[in-house]
Amino acid sequence: MEEAVKKKALIKQECEGHGPFLYALKASMESQFLSNKVSQGDIILKIQSIARTHYQCLWKACTREEQYILYDIAQDGLVNSKNTQVIIALIEKGLLVYDGTLWIMNHSFRNYILTTISPEEVSKMKSEALTSGAWSAIKGPLILVVIALVGFLSLTQQETYKQAIALLGTLTATIPIMIQLLGSSSPSLGKGVEKE
Repeated sequence: MEEAVKKKALIKQECEGHGPFLYALKASMESQFLSNKVSQGDIILKIQSIARTHYQCLWKACTREEQYILYDIAQDGLVNSKNTQVIIALIEKGLLVYDGTLWIMNHSFRNYILTTISPEEVSKMKSEALTSGAWSAIKGPLILVVIALVGFLSLTQQETYKQAIALLGTLTATIPIMIQLLGSSSPSLGKGVEKE
């Protein structure tokens, strides 16, 4: 009897509150598995199998950064807390649940993520997520401003041009450091690699 209660709680956690598709599975899962001698792992795998296309649609509707965060949480339960905007978006989509701890919406979706996503795709997601940081966002416009300033000074102010070239060497070294410092103090700018 105790095993049936655990199975019922598992099926409820897997199917309720995650949209109409999963909710519609609840009754058939209960009738199929509560009286049978199947493990909780088998129930999760059955739900994952039935919901595979649904999970695939949920996954494809996510940005690469969202996919990387989901994979990261599914893999080790840890996430970089500086990615607050992405985490909030995933909670609003219902793909993450926060109850003091962040976790994937249910076991079968977590298992789907871990068993379906190839290591090559994980590497691609990680590199894309890391290149979308603060430096990559301002690098292009900053380079254009510097080139325009150097061109203007070289044509109009020879002495100032020489001083600006010396200053440019200093700025080239300090700008990435400043951005890194700003990124570590601002959750919306930083995309650090540490996990908390």
